[in-house]
This record gives sequence, structure tokens and C-alpha cells, in this order.
Amino acid sequence: MPGHAALSVDRLRPFLLLSGLAAAHMNASTLSPLQTEWATLQQDHERHERCAVGIKVAAVALTAGAALFGFPFELAAPLIAIVWVIEAMLRTVQARLGQRLLKVEALIADGASEYAACQLHTEWQATRPGAVGLLM
Repeated sequence: MPGHAALSVDRLRPFLLLSGLAAAHMNASTLSPLQTEWATLQQDHERHERCAVGIKVAAVALTAGAALFGFPFELAAPLIAIVWVIEAMLRTVQARLGQRLLKVEALIADGASEYAACQLHTEWQATRPGAVGLLM
């Protein structure tokens, strides 16, 4: 791709080490950029899942605590709704990562070039719905 520096595994090695992906069974020098992107996206997807479960547990605890301690419904309901909205926002980001994960898996299976890596935002921008589409 003109104007883009070729991505090398050596340039991505610090990110692999920071994210804990350079385990003993994974030799960072043999990972392609697509494989590195897949590993990073997969880790982020799982992290979003754990956070979403934590948010759900917090919402249940908040609901139980409000009921147990007689917290007024008029105050508890908006707080619980805010927690669920935060979880929905997190799930939206997770779904976007999941879409890219599926694309990267297909690219790896098809033997795509390294230039297909790291296109999460470019692809999303190309298919981004308008303002009304984002709200639906």
C-alpha cells in the first residue's frame, strides 16, 4: 500500500510482550501481522466479555441492594438503567471487534497479504451507517 510502512513482526513485538501474547509456545518472530492482529483482537474481545459480565453482576447487586435496603424506586431505576446502557455500549464495541475477528480469520484462511492487517477502523468507517443508523 503506498504511503504505509510495511508492518513487521519486529515492530509489533513490544505490543505482543505488553499484552502477554508472546507465550513460550508462540514465537513472535513467526507471527504474521494478521495473526498478531487476531491474537490482540481476541484478547480484547474476551476482556470486553469479562467486563460485560462484571457490569451485569453489578446491576443485579445494585437491584438487590436497592430492594433490600428500601431505596426509592424513582432513584434506583435510573441508576440501574445507566448501568445497562453502559453494558450495551460495551457490547457494541465488542460486536465491532467480533466482526473484525471474523474478517481476519477469513483473511488468514485465504492467505491474504500483510497489508490486509490492522484495518479495523478503516473497514468500520467504510461501512459506518449514518446518524440515524447508529441510533437504531
